[in-house]
Amino acid sequence: MGQDKKKTCILGWAGNGNHGDEVLTLALIQKLLRSGVRKEDIVVFSRNPQETEACFSVKSVYIKDFFRCYREVMSSKLLIFGGGGLIHDQKTMKDSLFWYSFLFAAFLARTKCLVFGQTIGPLKNRRDRRLAQFFLSRVQAITVRDEYSFKEVQSLGLKTPLYLTGDLVLNMALEESENVFSEEEKKFLAKPYIVISLKDISKEKWNVSKDYDQDADIEKIAFLVDQLCSVYKENIILFPFQTTGNINDIEFNSKIYEKLKQKKRVFNWKNLRVKAETILSGSQVIIGVRLHCLILSAVLGKAFFTLSYNEKTTGFSEQFSLLKDYILDFKTLDIRKFLEVFGQFYEQKNSIQKGLKKEVLVLQEKERMNDLVLRGMYGR
Repeated sequence: MGQDKKKTCILGWAGNGNHGDEVLTLALIQKLLRSGVRKEDIVVFSRNPQETEACFSVKSVYIKDFFRCYREVMSSKLLIFGGGGLIHDQKTMKDSLFWYSFLFAAFLARTKCLVFGQTIGPLKNRRDRRLAQFFLSRVQAITVRDEYSFKEVQSLGLKTPLYLTGDLVLNMALEESENVFSEEEKKFLAKPYIVISLKDISKEKWNVSKDYDQDADIEKIAFLVDQLCSVYKENIILFPFQTTGNINDIEFNSKIYEKLKQKKRVFNWKNLRVKAETILSGSQVIIGVRLHCLILSAVLGKAFFTLSYNEKTTGFSEQFSLLKDYILDFKTLDIRKFLEVFGQFYEQKNSIQKGLKKEVLVLQEKERMNDLVLRGMYGR
C-alpha cells in the first residue's frame, strides 16, 4: 500500500446528475492536469462511475463501495475534498460522518488532504462545529469560494492554512455541445430567448418553512413565466441543471410547464446531450436559482438575474457591483416586485454585460490562488 503514492483522489458529488457538480469535477481534473498530474493517476469517487469514466476518461470508483474507496485513499498521495459544499449542519449526522470518514481514512494512511474550493457552513450546531474543528484542523490546507465560508472557518479558530479564492469553474476551459439538436430545438434556438434555471427547494427541508406549499409555488412561477412572455419579445427556455435523484429539475419544470397559458412561447428542455454552456451562451439574459447557472453565465459574459435560495448564491452574485440590485429571495418571491426589478435589469442588460466582463476577470484572478495551493500539495 505504501508503494504507490502517485494517485490523487477526488471526493465530491460526481455522478449525481447535477451539471454544476459535473463542471466542478471537470474543472478540478483540468487543474490537476495543468499541475502535472497524469490522467491515469486521477481517481474520482462517483455515484455513477461508468458515466464518470465515460465523461472524463479517468478511473472512477463507486462512492458507496467503502472498501474500494478507502483502499484508493490509503494508497494515494492526495485526497481532494471538493464538490462545492460538503461541510454544513443542514443534513443528518449520518451524512456528515459519511464525508468525514474519507478524511479519517486519509489521516490513518498519512495521505495529504486538501479541502478545495468549498462553501463551508452554516455550522450553527455545536456538535457539527466540533466535528468540523476536529477534521479541518488535521488537513493540509483549506480554500473557500466565498466570504461567508471564510468567516465561518475563521470562527472555528483553526491553525490550518485558509485561503479565500473562488469557484473552480471560473477558470475552466468550457466545452460546448456537438450538433445533437433536434429540428424542433434548432427552430426554437434560432429566435431570441431567455433562459430560466430553477430548483425544487421543497426537497431540501432546511430551505423552506414548515407551511411551504409547493403547488402554490408552482402556480406562482407559472404565472411569472406567462407574464414574461406577455411583456418581452423573447421566448423562454426552462433549462434543467439536475436531472436525476431526489431533486429533478425536469420533473419540476414539467409541473410548471403544464400550468402555463403560453406554452408555445416556452420550451421545457429535456435533451441531456446538450451542455448548459451551449444554451446559456446563446441567451439574451439568464434568470437563475442554481449557483453554477450563475457562475457559467458570468464566465460566458451574460447578464444574469439571481433568484437566491441560500448564502452561496447571494454571496456569489453580490461580488458584482452591477448586479447587487438584481438579487431577490426565491423562497419569498413576490411577482410584482420581480417584474418591476427585472424590468430595470432588462433595460440595463447591455451595459451590465459590458461591465460584467471586467468584474469576472477580477474573480478569475482571485480563483487562481487555488492553482498555487494545489501545486503546493505536490511540492511544485
